[in-house]
Order: sequence, then C-alpha cells, then structure tokens
Amino acid sequence: AANTSMLTKAKAVIALYRNTLLLAAFAVTMFTRSIGRHIKSAIDASAQFETLKTRLTALYGSVQRGSEAFEKFNKVAATTPFQLQNVVDAGAKLKAFGVDAEDMIKPVADLAAFMGVDIVEAAGAMGRAFAGGAGAADVLRERGILQLIKTTQGISDLSKKTLPEFREALIRTLQDPVAGIIGSTDRLAKTYAGALSNMQDATS
Repeated sequence: AANTSMLTKAKAVIALYRNTLLLAAFAVTMFTRSIGRHIKSAIDASAQFETLKTRLTALYGSVQRGSEAFEKFNKVAATTPFQLQNVVDAGAKLKAFGVDAEDMIKPVADLAAFMGVDIVEAAGAMGRAFAGGAGAADVLRERGILQLIKTTQGISDLSKKTLPEFREALIRTLQDPVAGIIGSTDRLAKTYAGALSNMQDATS
C-alpha cells in the first residue's frame, strides 16, 4: 500500500512538471510569435517610410527637400486621424496643383475633418479651387465652404475676385477661428476612430 501511495504521488509530481513544462513551452512560443510580429511590423513600417521618402525626393527634386517634406507630413499624420500614406498622397496632390504643400497640409487636414472626407479628397478639392478659382471649386461649394468664405471674409460675389484674391480669401478662411475649420482635426482626433488611428501610427 505504501508503494502504491508513493507511486501515485510520483505520478502526480511528474504530471505537474509535465503541465508546467507545457505551459512554459506555450508561453515561449507565444512570446516568440509576438516578437516576430513586432519585428515584421517594424520592417514593414521602415520599408513604407523609405518608399514614401523616395517618392517625395522625386517630387521635390532633392533628398533634403524630400526628407523635410516627409518629416512635416509624418508629424501631421501622427497628430491627426489620417494615415501617413494618405497624408503624403494629399501633400503630393497639393504640390501638383501648385499649393505650398508643407505649409498647407495641416489646414487641409482640418478642412478634411470639417467636411467629413478623407484628406486626399480634401487636397484635391483645395487644389482645384487653388488652380481654377471659385468656378472650379465644386466640392467646396457643395460642402458650404464657399459660403463660409463669403460670410467670414465679407465677400458678396466670389466670381468678381481675381484668382490671387480668391486664393488669399480661401487660405484666410481655413485659418480663421470664426469659420470653425481650424482645429477640426484636433476635435476629430479625440473621437474613438481618431484615437485608434493615432494608436496605429504610434505602433507602426
């Protein structure tokens, strides 16, 4: 009976050790997979950064200017609900229309948040208005932005403004606290969707 009792205890101890080893092996496997995912994520992010920097270098004509633009766009992406790829796409679109992309990327991000559209769409609307004036600003007209320009800047007829005058009025409206556009990304970033996007940027 004593031998049977000792054998039972030995089996229990062996089973305990086996379970402990299995749990330890499982933990090591999960940890290794987690590290692998983080390494892959870091490599993917680094590759994306290099691709975007290369694109901006080609767009700006120099490595230094491309890197400076990338840092500006990356900062906007990190502090707004918009992904870096989209911010760079928006910056490229603005530059293609002749807009100072680095100076205007944040106001355009605010415009996008205010209108409830993606930053790339807002950049396209801004670019067309910048290049063609009020007559080419269909999206801004539909979203009530042209009316805001008239109201906040005291303009009765935008069609009578020259292109430089319209551009100035548009930019002033984007930066005018009375219009309510400036700061829209900050307000949107406080929502759940904005917080989730920022978290994704921070971990990429």
